[in-house]
Amino acid sequence: MKAIRLLKSFNFLYFGLLAIFIPFLPVYLADQGLRPAQIGFIIGTGGFVTLITQPLWGMISDKTRTIRKVLLLLIFFSSVIGYFLYDSSSYLQLILFAMLLYFFLMPIDPLTESLNFTMAEKSGISYGSIRTYGALGYAVISLITGYVMSYFGANSLAFLFAGIGLISFIVSWMMPDAPVSGKPVTLGSLKHFFSNKETLLFLLLVFICAVPARMNDTFLGVYIRELGGSAKLVGLTWFLAAGSEIVVFALSFWAAQR
Repeated sequence: MKAIRLLKSFNFLYFGLLAIFIPFLPVYLADQGLRPAQIGFIIGTGGFVTLITQPLWGMISDKTRTIRKVLLLLIFFSSVIGYFLYDSSSYLQLILFAMLLYFFLMPIDPLTESLNFTMAEKSGISYGSIRTYGALGYAVISLITGYVMSYFGANSLAFLFAGIGLISFIVSWMMPDAPVSGKPVTLGSLKHFFSNKETLLFLLLVFICAVPARMNDTFLGVYIRELGGSAKLVGLTWFLAAGSEIVVFALSFWAAQR
């Protein structure tokens, strides 16, 4: 089915953008001379921005009853901002463009996952068979990014990010929209959701698990570079890490077929 092929391609490309952003932004910042404390400030502040913008754009998607049009808007601005981020060296510019990229790029993740679930259910296929392409994109683009950064310099990431972003925009333009199911999320429903003690406990456990994972995501590449490793080694490391995710999705797809 054409719609599923396009969605798989979009997963590959979007998670490829995440591969350039999440593991390689700290490496790029370190190459611009930023100290670990400054890198931590940018990444940490970006996390708070993501915390606000993901539900915000989800509410906008529910309100407008469309996922595809919201994705087009987010991908367009992410591609432009990503170019300027990886073409900047000033600390203030890096903060500004990083926060803007967190604002536009990170909310695409839950919207894409929602689209994956909806299309998988509609087409009668497993979610894992679609999402595997996201893990594959993360792995492949991580490896490519490491080589590009090593051979062409840190600022070459600007062209790589914008190029993949442009292709993502074209693919998302061709994708059919999926109906937004359920009632639109309101502030009242969010208040009721967060008043549940079990929900708060679950979110606390997620937070505890996420802290070491985010520390690893943020500083692993910087640590490898400080040990004398190249950007190629950083890319290879994340290629292997994302490869393990592909195995998990493949096994889940196999288990679902039994």
